[in-house]
Formats: sequence, structure tokens, C-alpha cells
Amino acid sequence: MIQDRISRIDWSPLLGPETPEITSRVKTIGTLQDKLRRTPEAPLQTIRDIAGVRFEAMMSTSVQDAVVQAICGLFEDDATAVVKDMRRDDHFGYRAVHIELRFHTIAWRAEIQVRTALQGQWANMYEITADILGREIRYASPEEGTVAYGVVTAMRGISTETIAVAEERFDAVIMQEILVEDLARLGNSARLQMEQHKLEQLRGEAEPLTLSLTSQLERITSLLQDIRKPGS
Repeated sequence: MIQDRISRIDWSPLLGPETPEITSRVKTIGTLQDKLRRTPEAPLQTIRDIAGVRFEAMMSTSVQDAVVQAICGLFEDDATAVVKDMRRDDHFGYRAVHIELRFHTIAWRAEIQVRTALQGQWANMYEITADILGREIRYASPEEGTVAYGVVTAMRGISTETIAVAEERFDAVIMQEILVEDLARLGNSARLQMEQHKLEQLRGEAEPLTLSLTSQLERITSLLQDIRKPGS
């Protein structure tokens, strides 16, 4: 129901030609048991992500905010939407915006994860890392001095530093592009040249971050491959 309703929306006014990836999943019995063991004080009916939907797209953080607002409005007649912004207040490196839907007529909750492509790429790689090093790295730090600690620390740094800064720069580029387009349409040539110059500067600042991110992710991939080797 939730996935279908979100999928029927025309997202092109916000995303342009970009098509969002909208998927759903239900927690397995094993995953639920693990969560109840970690948080025995929380009864089953309070777990907000037994059923979940994920919305992921190549988008800026400003557009991500707009998507969150649109989804909340989509369900305002049926549920109370509680938004949790995990982009600055990350969870062991995980960054996204979560929407918890608390339905009015049924004792049921669902969670919608809204992620940019970079946030999703990092989350998927961290899941692979957890499969190799142990699922507990999603909730606690490994022991200092271990290989796992080095990998996990590097992974979290990529998310909270490199990706976070890159997204801020990309957002600034997009906002500047909009300003330049508006000035060109209005024929404000006096200011247009100055703002075009600023746009080129912003693009120049964003490009090295992309190269740095690619390099860091390749290094993590190499480390994980070494750990997977027999005898390592």
C-alpha cells in the first residue's frame, strides 16, 4: 500500500528525468528477534520499522527535504508522520531521513527511508562490511587496534565527512545554477557574469570531493577483499 501510493506520484517536478528507486521490505523473524534482544525494554508494537519502504534517487539534500515533505503530505489523512533527520545526527555513520508513519485507525507503524544516491551507496557498502566483519558493527564500534576498527572508522569518516561535505557543495552548485538560469531569463547581464563566475568556482570545489570519495571507497573495497581472503 505505502510503496504503491508513493510510486504512483509523478516525481519529475522535483527529480527531473531521474527515476527514483522505490522498494519495500519486511523484517525477518531473525532480525526482529535480534532487535528485541538489543532493546528488551521496547515491546514489539513500538518497533517502527517492521515494514519499511525505501526511496532513493540521485538528488540534492534540498530536493531530499522536498521529497520528505511530499511523502508526509501524501499520508496526512491516514497517519501522523514523525520525521527523523539522520544526516547530521548520524547512526554509526548511517545518514538518511526517516519518516515514521503512525496510522490512526490501526495499531501499526511503518518507516520510509529517504536517501540520496550517495547515502544509499554508502549504506549498501556498510551492509556488505557488516556481513564480513559482523552485524554488530551496525550498533557498536569494534575493539580499537583491530582491522575491523580501522575499516569501520574509515567507513564512518567517509559518510560523516566526505559525503556530507560533498552533498553540501553539490547543493550549493544546484542553487547557484538556478540563480544563473533566473538571471539569464530576466536578462540581468550585469549580475549574470558575476554569478556565472561564482558557479564555476563552486563546481571546481565540488569536483575534487567526487574524486576523493571514489578513491576512499576503492580503498575500503580493497581492504574488504583482503579480509575475505582465506587465512586473513
